[in-house]
Amino acid sequence: MKPRSKYVILVAIWSHSLLHTTAPLFGWSSYKQEAFGTSCSIDWTGHSASVITYNCIITLTCYGVHLFIFTYCYYFIIQELKAVASTPLNDQIVSVEKVRWYHRVSTSLAVTMTSLAMIAVFLIAWTPYAIVSIYSMFSNGLHPWTLVIPTMLAKSSTLLNPTVCALLSCKFRKAAMRLFSRKNKVKPIVDECQLQEFKHSSTSSGVRICEQGQNERIQYRGNLAHNDVFIGDMTISLPLDYNIV
Repeated sequence: MKPRSKYVILVAIWSHSLLHTTAPLFGWSSYKQEAFGTSCSIDWTGHSASVITYNCIITLTCYGVHLFIFTYCYYFIIQELKAVASTPLNDQIVSVEKVRWYHRVSTSLAVTMTSLAMIAVFLIAWTPYAIVSIYSMFSNGLHPWTLVIPTMLAKSSTLLNPTVCALLSCKFRKAAMRLFSRKNKVKPIVDECQLQEFKHSSTSSGVRICEQGQNERIQYRGNLAHNDVFIGDMTISLPLDYNIV
């Protein structure tokens, strides 16, 4: 992704957020204290035209549209990754370019799995709150205790997303292991290997290629990066009859 595209996306996200959060300050619906008295939220229980229209629009644009975009985009992303990953490597001699392609597919798959985990967290955090909020718009109110868990889940979304990113990051896990485990010497995966570095527009890695015995697989180990963001390390074994050129 180009830097300019990143800035455009960030501006669009913040504009979308400000448009919906500042509307009650100018008279379209309002904010009020929630039933159990520990936080404030949108007025989900009001029955005026202003409140109902705002609640319907914010539910549609801030939950329904996001859910549709997630489903639509990642369906095609996963299908594409499956198609690429299932392509057989029929050549007996594998070039560095082909290893590089295989590495790029593995990196994209890792990024996709992390994104899917974040989407799952989004659904777990916000779906109960969305259901309770919609029900509150068309009922005479719910008991305060029925609102506690959905509200706490929604508030926890700001904590859950970075937590998921940290737990799924190889770099984070290795740093945690170094911090909390004994300082034992770890032998390298491969010995006497030659470091070859190459760069790609979307993926970069440092690849260690090692000559193996007849009964051993050829392995390479690289630092995974996507759009210049470090993801972690990965070791990939190639079939026994493949040679790196």
